[in-house]
Amino acid sequence: FQGFNRTAVQVFLIRGGKLISSERHILEETGETQQKDIIGSFLKQFYADSTFFPREIWIQQDIDDHKVIEEWLSERKGSKVTIRCPQRGEKHKLVQMAERNAEETLKTYERKEEREKERTEGAVLELKEALSLEHAPVRMEAFDISNTQGAQSVASMVVFENGRPARKEYRRFRIKMVEGPNDFASMAEVVERRFRRGLEERKKLKEEGRNFSEGKFSKFPDLIIIDGGKGQLGAALGSMSKLGVECIPTFGLAKEFEELYARGESDPIILPRRSNALHLVQRIRDEAHRFAITFHRSLRDKNDLHSVL
Repeated sequence: FQGFNRTAVQVFLIRGGKLISSERHILEETGETQQKDIIGSFLKQFYADSTFFPREIWIQQDIDDHKVIEEWLSERKGSKVTIRCPQRGEKHKLVQMAERNAEETLKTYERKEEREKERTEGAVLELKEALSLEHAPVRMEAFDISNTQGAQSVASMVVFENGRPARKEYRRFRIKMVEGPNDFASMAEVVERRFRRGLEERKKLKEEGRNFSEGKFSKFPDLIIIDGGKGQLGAALGSMSKLGVECIPTFGLAKEFEELYARGESDPIILPRRSNALHLVQRIRDEAHRFAITFHRSLRDKNDLHSVL
């Protein structure tokens, strides 16, 4: 079934008059292609790596290279393969059923895609309005601290781009300068290290005539989410001011009531509980928390192993 710019293909495998199995395929960028050409191209791709070749293939519309594909399939099978376009009877009904299934597959796929777009790119735009940002926060970074009674404190930096995790951009830090359990000082340290490294990379890349996207820390975010309330936010902003990057919009997300705190504002920003904007902020905060805990556990397990040995 051909939609506006993509096509769904339903494949039925029938043996002895019974439907044995089925497959669904979505083909992109097919808006300018005639349906008969899509069918012909799909048959070639579908059977290119196949080890099974049926005696008959039923299609909804005849294709130009009908005979060529038949000969190719027959040669691969070692016996005759026939491509038919049934116009009546049970075979025609099965082809019609496959077409209806393909139509429903395409509709379901596009509904799911639209929902995903709303919770990602749509949420980014929603967040821009909710936080009164000058630009849409295409790149978001979130920071979290993890420790067990101050031992082996670590931090995570996770990145979302267009509302989706950009896992290759994630970074992990061991806290080096802070003694004991001090989330505020730890947050100040990791944010300072992140941006100090970024500024150093930017300077070097600029001298070499290279793009800022080529460094590990040289891409700066449009929005920063700090896991925590006013204390953690203040610590992060202090480090950013020291380095001259305080212009980047930065908010603290307090977990108890899921409220956002902004620089210099005593009252929190409360996003609607069911809004895509809040869900996006929660996802990046939760991902930062997960990534930090995973790193912390891996270090703890290594230490436990060394202790046993």
